[in-house]
Amino acid sequence: MFTLKFFGLVAMLLIMFVLGTILQSGDLIALCLPLLFYFFFAMQGEKPETTFERASLPERGMAGSVLPVSFTISTGNPAHLMEVLDKAHGAVQRNYFLVPGTRKTECSYEIMLRRGALKIGPLIVRHCNFLRTQFWEYNSEQAETVVVIPRVHDLKPLRLKPRHTRIFYGMLPARKAGIGEEFFSLRDYYPGDEYRKINWKASSRYGQLVTNEFEALKTTDVITVLDARRENALGEEKTLLDYSLDATASISAAVLKAGNRLGFLAYSDSLHWLHPGTTRRHLFKILEVLTEIQPKGGSRLDYIKNLISAFFARGSTLVLISPLLDPSFLKGVQDLYALGFDMLVVSPSPLKLQWLYCEHDSIHQLAKKILEQERAALLSQLQEYAMVVDWDIEVPLGKPLSEVRLFRPRR
Repeated sequence: MFTLKFFGLVAMLLIMFVLGTILQSGDLIALCLPLLFYFFFAMQGEKPETTFERASLPERGMAGSVLPVSFTISTGNPAHLMEVLDKAHGAVQRNYFLVPGTRKTECSYEIMLRRGALKIGPLIVRHCNFLRTQFWEYNSEQAETVVVIPRVHDLKPLRLKPRHTRIFYGMLPARKAGIGEEFFSLRDYYPGDEYRKINWKASSRYGQLVTNEFEALKTTDVITVLDARRENALGEEKTLLDYSLDATASISAAVLKAGNRLGFLAYSDSLHWLHPGTTRRHLFKILEVLTEIQPKGGSRLDYIKNLISAFFARGSTLVLISPLLDPSFLKGVQDLYALGFDMLVVSPSPLKLQWLYCEHDSIHQLAKKILEQERAALLSQLQEYAMVVDWDIEVPLGKPLSEVRLFRPRR
């Protein structure tokens, strides 16, 4: 194909020849000779044969990480110049290359991953001759998709102490006798008890054989409840919802690491839920749902409390992840408390996020102090019914989680 430069050259040559003929000017006609030579060289060029080979890309990536992308272009009869464009969004380095024509060209760049489905490709290569009057374009017509899941922070297993546990053996103290390691109580010796469990000091004191009982280790159901209302769209490069999704993904991985069953529910313009499961595949299902969630809708926690009690067993541990911008959140927590759920509230601070993007003048500082007082009052009220983690987004999530006592006895 010919470029605009070539058509401009042809137009100039025709105009000068026509003007020279009409005006009968030999000088104008003579000036056409250099343009004719230039036109002759502009027609030179042979279509290069091109093949593409892209390095394999992972099926999944984690938000906030850097994905290296590389590919190789092989050319049979290379032209003078080659332009390469790999269509991708969020490139850290340039994904456009202008290189001299060679038989084999290797290109690479990096992409900062953001949550969602990242489409990489197609790859477009354009060869140009040395006068840039002709070009040949090739399109790979192949695009690869990388699913970018929320960032999963490496958290220690949560030290849960729920009131209700399941019958399966696990890692959580069940507050009753069974198979475990920690001393729980004493009982009379029964024929068939292991001799190593006999408490000889207590037996001598009571005058009869007494056996040690240990606290059973069981599992429990942990349900992560995500607030994905439209207010979570606050922020620019990374929104408030992104921080909430990171917390949900990290806590979900920590819960499964401890051997507990994990359920999930998110409310925005619609409901997303998964019944409790324990496998790694179940975690990937949750991460795939988190990848697609957008901040929409205005559902309220006090409206969906009946759905929570219908989908999940009462006595389960609820991990509520919300920036506390829902005016009905306190009432929803009170109602869930009355239904018999233990709760942990993890709240990424919207004030910290807003402070990053606003002016730090006296008016904004006064507004910040007022909002901080209102938020502190709400957190104080929530602490009557649940454990509360006020997460400063500039601090790793593991630090505030390690400082909270999970869970205190109910009133």
